[in-house]
Amino acid sequence: MSEHHPQVPELRKGKSGRLTRKVFEFWPLVIWLVVAAACFWAFTRGVQFKRMNGTVATYQITIAPEDSGFIKDIRVKPGESVKAGDVVAILDTTELEQRKRQLEESLTFKRFEQTLEFQDAVNDAIDDLDDLAFDEKQLDAEIEIVAAELAALDEQLTRGLIERTDVENVRIKLEKLRKQKDFFPERREQINKRKLAAEQILAQAKETARLEADIAESVEMQMLDTRIKGATLTSPVDGEVYEVDGDPNEYVSEGETIVRIVERAEHIVGFLPQEQLEAVKPGGTVYVTTTNDRYNFIETTVESLSPRIDSAPDTASPLPNKVIRGRRVFINLPEGSDLMPGQTVVIHLEKPGKWDWLEFDLGSMQQN
Repeated sequence: MSEHHPQVPELRKGKSGRLTRKVFEFWPLVIWLVVAAACFWAFTRGVQFKRMNGTVATYQITIAPEDSGFIKDIRVKPGESVKAGDVVAILDTTELEQRKRQLEESLTFKRFEQTLEFQDAVNDAIDDLDDLAFDEKQLDAEIEIVAAELAALDEQLTRGLIERTDVENVRIKLEKLRKQKDFFPERREQINKRKLAAEQILAQAKETARLEADIAESVEMQMLDTRIKGATLTSPVDGEVYEVDGDPNEYVSEGETIVRIVERAEHIVGFLPQEQLEAVKPGGTVYVTTTNDRYNFIETTVESLSPRIDSAPDTASPLPNKVIRGRRVFINLPEGSDLMPGQTVVIHLEKPGKWDWLEFDLGSMQQN
């Protein structure tokens, strides 16, 4: 029988020719070795932690009044965007503002009433000073008149027209008037001392009345101010209005929801198995894709890892009730992202590529 094989080309004789012939004879074994090497490479690469599931965080905020009352105005509609601090609704405060004015008038009268007695004492001293000044002016005018009269009499006495007795009587009168003027400084000093003492007592009384009024005001007035301020309902977060449950002129009870707002998403929450803790660090770069598009990704960073260890069900395990222990990972959500609150995403630790299917993904063994 001929040794020529129809599918094997004619080989050159010699040592190298025999080696080539044997390779062609054992080509199935060579192929299996290559396949085994490829499988080994895929397995060793696949044990690396590459991605995990995540969810765009979502929070619903309910806005309700802290006090019962009638709705005066609704400033938003469902679907509108709001920023933190934007007014969404206002309750009627007519009754509260009226009570505040009455309280202010009452406190003002109370202060006045408590200091009225001491204010009267100060006013009396001021009146006494005014009277003393008036009397002093009158005395000065009288002294001026008597002094002029005395000068005229002295001249007449020099001419021998009158007796000296007439001049002496006027001179004595002038001296008495001038001695009366010496009384005014002493009297003025006494009244000023009395006025100063009354003013000090009045200041103390005013301070006491102010403190007492402030105590009352700090309780009642601040309570009213808080209720009036609380009647203006604002959004505590950036987000979108989800629902409006009230209308103008409608009565609402304390704690009854008027507006619901879905907070604008700021981060993504993933679940990191505890044994893969070293794979993710705060500040590290990650790539986020949707579950149905793994090639269009968002590059972002890890914000933080939860210090608490939680448990999540292992959906890849055939054993019932088996769980994976790990930590929540908080990923920054870039502004302008199209991802919606509550949307499920995939968090990649490396930039996604077309050969990802060759890698065994530990992230698929758990769910967020």
